[in-house]
Amino acid sequence: MAKERAVIEAPGLEIRVHRGPQLPSWEDDSLTIGDLTLEADVKIATLAWNAAILLAAPLRFRRGDKDWARRIVADARSRLLAAALSEVKARLGPLARIAARSPLLPPALAMHHYPWYSCIWEESLDGAARRYMRRYYSKRWLRLLHDGPGGGVAEAAVVALLPRLASIARVASTMLVKPPGSLGSCSMPPEAENPWSLVRLPEGSYMGECSSIWGKLGVGGCRRPVIIGGSRVCESRRGVIVVKDYYWMGVKWLPGFIASARVYGFRLGAKSRMAAEAYYMPRLRGIVETPRVIALCSERYKALMARTFLEGRPVQESESSGDWAVMGEALAAVHRGGYTLGDPNPGNFLVGDYGVAVIDAEQARRYKPVRAAWDLAEMALMGLFYGARERLVRAAVEGYLARAPRDVLDYVLDSSVWVPLAPLQPFASSARRIIEEAYKSITGPG
Repeated sequence: MAKERAVIEAPGLEIRVHRGPQLPSWEDDSLTIGDLTLEADVKIATLAWNAAILLAAPLRFRRGDKDWARRIVADARSRLLAAALSEVKARLGPLARIAARSPLLPPALAMHHYPWYSCIWEESLDGAARRYMRRYYSKRWLRLLHDGPGGGVAEAAVVALLPRLASIARVASTMLVKPPGSLGSCSMPPEAENPWSLVRLPEGSYMGECSSIWGKLGVGGCRRPVIIGGSRVCESRRGVIVVKDYYWMGVKWLPGFIASARVYGFRLGAKSRMAAEAYYMPRLRGIVETPRVIALCSERYKALMARTFLEGRPVQESESSGDWAVMGEALAAVHRGGYTLGDPNPGNFLVGDYGVAVIDAEQARRYKPVRAAWDLAEMALMGLFYGARERLVRAAVEGYLARAPRDVLDYVLDSSVWVPLAPLQPFASSARRIIEEAYKSITGPG
C-alpha cells in the first residue's frame, strides 16, 4: 500500500493523501488520492477541480505532513479566490464596485459548480463552520478585491477554462462524480444553489440568471411603450413593472459617447449603464422621484433591470409651459443636490401627483459645473429635436436658470459644450440662442 502523506478532515469527509500519482477512490465517506494527483488538480485542474474544491471547506489536519497539507490547501484556496474574482468581474462588471459581496461568495461559487458534494457544503455552511469560513475568506477575499486583477486572476481564468476545454479533465472528473455513501443524499444550502444571492445591492436583489427575473417575478404580457427603446412595461406578481434591457439599444450611445468625450463622458457598456442606474436611482430619489429597483441580472450578452412603473405624463409630450418649467427646476435641483444626468431628454422626465420624476440615470455622474452646462444644452437641444415648440423649451431653460447653481453660468455658453453639438443643426443653434437669451435676461446684456 502507498505510504500515507497526510490525513485531512473536512465536514462529513476524510481525505487520505498517499504519496504518488494514485487516482481518487471512495470508501464510504473517505476519499483516498495521491499527493501528485491532488497537486495536479489544484494547479492545472487535471480532475476539473473536483478534488481541489474539497479544500475550500473548513478543514482539520489530522496527521502526517501538516506543512505540506497547509501549503496545498492555501494554494487551492488562493486559486479559488482568484477564480471567484474573475467570475465576479465577468458577471457583474462595474456593478461589482457598488455591490456588497459576502466573504462566503467565493466558496459558494465553487459549491455551485460541484453539486454532488451537497452534504459537505451543507455542513460547511452551517454553524461554526460558517463562522470559520466567513472569518477565513473575508480578509483574503477583500484584499484581493482591493488589489484588483493581477496574474493570479489570469491564471485562475485559465484554470477555470480547463474543465471546459480539456477532454482528459472531463474524463478523469467522472471518477469523483456522485461518490457512494451519504455524500449524494443531502440538499444544497441556498447559498450554494444560488451563490449570487449573496451579492447585496443598494436597492433590489441580484439574480444570477436573467431568466430568473421572468420566473421569480412572474413577468408576462409585456409591451414596448416606444418602438425604439430597451424598456418593456410588463404585468407581474408585483403589479405593473418595467423591465429594461441595456444591451438592446447600446449602440444608440455611440454618437453621444463621441460628442461628449471631452465634456461629459458617456458610458457605452451595458453593464456600466445598468450599474449607474442601480447606484444613482436611490440617490436621486431624495431630490426627485425615481423608479425603485426590484431586481438586476447580468450575463455575458445580457443585462436587465426590473423596476417599479411610474404613472405620469412625459414632459416631451406635454404642451403645458408649466410642465416644462418644473422640469427645468427639477434639473436645477438635481444639480444643486450634487449630481448630473448626462441625458436629460424631456422624454426622461415625468410629471405626476408625486411632482417630477426622472426615469433614466444611465449617464448620471457626480456634479461638475461643465457637466451641468452640458445637461442644460442637452435638455434644450433634445426637446427641439423631438419636436417641442420653442416657447416650451424656453420655459424649461428659464425654470432651470432661475434655480441653477451659480457656477454653471460660467459654462452655459462655453464653446467646450457647444462645439461637440454643432453637427446637430439646426437644433443646436436654436437651443444655444434660447439659452443665451434666457441667460442675458438674468445677467444683463454685458
